[in-house]
Amino acid sequence: MNGSGNVAWAGIRHSVASRYPPVPRPIPIVDYKVVQQAVTAAVANGTLWLVYGNDSVFKEKPTAIQLDADAVLYRPPQPLPGIDFLPPRLPEAWTKETEPKTSVEKLYAEIKAKFGKPWPETLFLEGLNAALAQGFIARVSGKGPLTSLTHDGACCLVIKVEVPPPPPPPSQDRRMTNMTKLSVQEVQTLAEEMPDLAKSLVGCDLVVEARISIKPKPDADLATAEEILARIKKEWRF
Repeated sequence: MNGSGNVAWAGIRHSVASRYPPVPRPIPIVDYKVVQQAVTAAVANGTLWLVYGNDSVFKEKPTAIQLDADAVLYRPPQPLPGIDFLPPRLPEAWTKETEPKTSVEKLYAEIKAKFGKPWPETLFLEGLNAALAQGFIARVSGKGPLTSLTHDGACCLVIKVEVPPPPPPPSQDRRMTNMTKLSVQEVQTLAEEMPDLAKSLVGCDLVVEARISIKPKPDADLATAEEILARIKKEWRF
């Protein structure tokens, strides 16, 4: 790889003078096939990320066409968290309706524009499927995870103003209270009453299952809110 980050396929057979008086020293040379093999292995195992035109290759074997001298190698890309797909991060991808809409291909185009290079399809779909699983975004039609840009590129997505709460998981050995909504003041009251509640249920393995719901708006600072939630419990997020 040369200084610009492009894939270089061979060395130079000339020699250089390394000191005065000049002492010729040979510059090593390697066959381009050896470089191709090394780059292929590094891209396939995730050590490097290769971009060639609109092709973005990461953790898969690049083709012979993609192993071009004009291909560019980068450090491994970072996973995309669910909030990176929402209107505050990608405003041009979403409509301005009360319930914003977009498509998979529009989101991918905006991710590409934001980072200045095509994102690996697998990483893009992993992040978007995580956003769907977490309830940030919903499919307008169909169900299940998105499998490819070719198959699901036209899939329409929406951010629902209100998402119905999922039913509680079945349990054979635990009893649960009914589902209820607590105001901020009631949450504070719960915290104050928790010692007495725990005392009254000693030995019962008391667990509080909490969820926060909001009506999303384009300028909502979900990143800051998620940082606060993470201080309470690391994996707690919208």
